[in-house]
Amino acid sequence: MKNISKIQLVAAAIIHKGGKVLIARRAKKGHFGGLWEFPGGKVKFNESPQQALRRELFEEFGIEARIGAPFSSVKYTSPHLSLLLHAYEVFSFSGNLTPKEHQEVRWVSAKELGGYDFSPPDQEIVEKIKSRKREKDEKKSGSHPEGRKRKAC
Repeated sequence: MKNISKIQLVAAAIIHKGGKVLIARRAKKGHFGGLWEFPGGKVKFNESPQQALRRELFEEFGIEARIGAPFSSVKYTSPHLSLLLHAYEVFSFSGNLTPKEHQEVRWVSAKELGGYDFSPPDQEIVEKIKSRKREKDEKKSGSHPEGRKRKAC
């Protein structure tokens, strides 16, 4: 068993477009090979998570992203890996999104996320996205039993 002495800092993007989010399937080699994830990568020395995310999105997808608000932070530890994942929302980007390192990418709704096999750290983000979607849907439907707000007379 490998001894873990260092926590790897990682950044991920929740990229929104048309009511869907971008997910990417990792290459088969390495940690979490073949599993789905939110795009991003390792934070380098003297780099903020937002800077790392901007760099990674350009290197891996050829896009210039406007990094938004923090979405979630996830601590993950296994016998072989320890990481801290910071996820940020991205609502706008420019350039042609072209995957360079991933097997495939897909735009999926919050409801569809459950149908994909995500890496363990990304699974927590999936649950938060689905939870936020449920909360938004409940707010839209209001508190009336039929799911609509009553109009005042």
